[in-house]
Amino acid sequence: MTTAPRSRYDISRVPEPAQGYPSLPTSLNNTAATLTPVAVVDVYDERRRHRALMRVDLLAQERRAGRLDEASYRAGRDIESAFERMGRVSGGMQWLFGGDKIDSATQAEMQAILGVENAYKVNALLSWMVKHLGKMDTRIVWCVLGDRLSFKAVAASFGRRGIRGQRYVHDRFCDSLAALAEAKAAKGRAVR
Repeated sequence: MTTAPRSRYDISRVPEPAQGYPSLPTSLNNTAATLTPVAVVDVYDERRRHRALMRVDLLAQERRAGRLDEASYRAGRDIESAFERMGRVSGGMQWLFGGDKIDSATQAEMQAILGVENAYKVNALLSWMVKHLGKMDTRIVWCVLGDRLSFKAVAASFGRRGIRGQRYVHDRFCDSLAALAEAKAAKGRAVR
């Protein structure tokens, strides 16, 4: 008998930890909004589940609250990973622990080529997003997922201050991810 996969946020039938949760260091990142109890499968027995604390980011918070469906969540994760790849600056493989010796000029050329390839991929993604969303919604998704700004900061940058502007940006963001999920489903697996 197979059972449907249970959500990691469904902790209703998962027992509390015997010793309780570990104490966490005091930080801006360790708040009730960023940490949530989840159920993880026991590695030795797949039928048992345990509670653990998980750090939750914006997309996971929206999904847990029911404002994003699975397809929108996955589209958001794909876009977020593409934006992270664009912002990453490589160290250029300076820590090689083998017998590999690479000429520094060749290594610099390889890093430049890889950087140009990543730029082409990100530009293709952005043009695909502008095609399906328009410039305004693409800028909202870029600011939230790429620059990691809050909805309040994005609303202020667009000149829409207050709770109404924040709600407007939030709704546009969720609708944009839903539209990108539909476009991705219509096109296929690749996001371009």
